[in-house]
Amino acid sequence: MTKSIHEIFEQIKEDSEKDPNILGLILGGSRGKGFSKVYSDYDFLVVVKEDVKQEYREKFEKYDGIKGIDCGVKTISEFEAYAEIGSEFEWDRYNFAHVQALIDETNGELQKIIDEKGRIPEKIWKEYTAGYLDGYINSVYRSLKCLRDNYLVGYRLEAASSIGLFLTCAFAFHNRRLNPYYKYLEIELENFPLDKFPWSSKEIIEMLLEILETGDYKIQQILLKEMEKLARKDGLGHVFDSWDGDEKWTMSFKPEKE
Repeated sequence: MTKSIHEIFEQIKEDSEKDPNILGLILGGSRGKGFSKVYSDYDFLVVVKEDVKQEYREKFEKYDGIKGIDCGVKTISEFEAYAEIGSEFEWDRYNFAHVQALIDETNGELQKIIDEKGRIPEKIWKEYTAGYLDGYINSVYRSLKCLRDNYLVGYRLEAASSIGLFLTCAFAFHNRRLNPYYKYLEIELENFPLDKFPWSSKEIIEMLLEILETGDYKIQQILLKEMEKLARKDGLGHVFDSWDGDEKWTMSFKPEKE
């Protein structure tokens, strides 16, 4: 009888708990966060001792062809270096947000790495966020200039492009959190609200959807003004100041015809 992916994973977990060469087992993705649905994959990482890494990579290859199983094998040093900001796998950092190691034989070292992996690193978060913040201001500015000049397609597209930048900054200002995969955005906001803003999670989603649907310049301005408050509170007001007044025009602009 063919085993389900749940049964396969539970057997892997049981075997790993008994294996002295396995230092950790990390279940990432939606299952690791408690966000899973019936079709969710088992996306997991096995952390092994340095001297057995090749052996265990070959050992776990047998799971590669099983639909619904995504398995990786790394040493703890390889995992620590994985998905660094600016690397080709930076996109995978959110995979480890809100995740607890199922096995940790490292006296908590592995969990510390997971916790830091699931956030923007503290030593670079201001520089990282400043870049996205500048891009966000620029997107809203370009959107409103398009509206002023009656480039309505540009107005809508620039407005849409500002949303990802807004979210990256918004999450960064909330304890260095990462912008989630959009599949999980509503669940993320329900479970971990952006409580430095004066809106509920539902209201934030509604505003973003209105921008997507219509471009709504007034909502863009409201979001930008609140973002400025967070930026100044966290020492990034200079990003707004560097716009030499164009940011004030962006937040106060009104089209001649509405």
